[in-house]
Amino acid sequence: MNTQLNQFNALIKRSGKSCILNNSTNIKGVFKEIDDKEKEIDTKYFYTTKDLKQGDMITYNNVTYIVITLNQNINNVYCIYVVRECPFVLKYWCGDTLKQTPIFVDTKVLDTTTTTYMQLLDGQVYITVQSNTSTNVIALNDRLIKFGYAWKITSIDRTVAGVLKLNCKVDVFITGDDTVNEIPQHTATTHTYVVSVNPSSISSLEVGSTQQLTANVTQDGNTLSNAIFTYISSDTTIATVNATGLVTGIKAGNSTITVTYTDTNNTAHTATVSCNIISKSATTKTLDIIQGNKALNVNKTGTYTIDYTDGTAPNGTWTISDISKASIVSQTNTSVILKGVSTGQTVLIYTDGDGVSVKKKTINVQIGW
Repeated sequence: MNTQLNQFNALIKRSGKSCILNNSTNIKGVFKEIDDKEKEIDTKYFYTTKDLKQGDMITYNNVTYIVITLNQNINNVYCIYVVRECPFVLKYWCGDTLKQTPIFVDTKVLDTTTTTYMQLLDGQVYITVQSNTSTNVIALNDRLIKFGYAWKITSIDRTVAGVLKLNCKVDVFITGDDTVNEIPQHTATTHTYVVSVNPSSISSLEVGSTQQLTANVTQDGNTLSNAIFTYISSDTTIATVNATGLVTGIKAGNSTITVTYTDTNNTAHTATVSCNIISKSATTKTLDIIQGNKALNVNKTGTYTIDYTDGTAPNGTWTISDISKASIVSQTNTSVILKGVSTGQTVLIYTDGDGVSVKKKTINVQIGW
């Protein structure tokens, strides 16, 4: 029996708070206040069974905290972290996309020699943000707007796992700064996109047949991987196309497939593929020779058969040119039984179901023993 685990589970049940980790995962933990009044910041202990990382964001009751210490694991039962409230939101540009992130701001820094906090120079602040794929694009000399001032980033401390510390100095406002919404001026990067499709046209696709289109897009000459395309047919009664670019011929005629790539600025770039759908070609097969004995005795029967040259069965009928010499006893699409009537010659005729293909065989009717 693990007494410590039972006690912690009871604590979670009694005082645990339902929180959101990094805006995506539900976790439960217990907050405990830290006496930090002299530092004018709000830090707390956070107890949980979850393994968190320094820089993780925890949101509870619309307040966001950032984990500022590494995991302190207690007997593999629970973990203790120090978290600090992020009372502000910073807006910044990630490429051409406006992002925002919770932050906390310091106007003092710790003097490691005296272990006391020193006031920063006027017009200087430290801004701490979570380190992630978006914030990691923040660079030196980037401009920010906060607290009614414009700021320029003069240095970035990336030595602390999970967080970025931005050293900022007061800057001047420039044309395009949105001081009300705290958005710094930004000039969108202009890119050239080219969409290409293989094949670039479909000249003769039979009704019922398919053709796969493969789309590609380049940005400033460089191929974009994992690009998403949409495909639209101008006339779905003639040709359809699915979400992956597979074209299907529906009926004879012409249709145009438009392939579209939409960039991060929501601008569409297209290429077109002309499609000529043709009627399905008639399937023609060649009849083989009629199999069976050329000689047929009077009052005796003989069996004759026929196939296509590829071995498949045709769908036709049998006739006799002179029924006074031989008669048909029975027949199927591929075979016939003849009976000799009187001596002489007659011709056995097989006409295929297409009404065109014909095979003949001369039968000699004779007196036999």
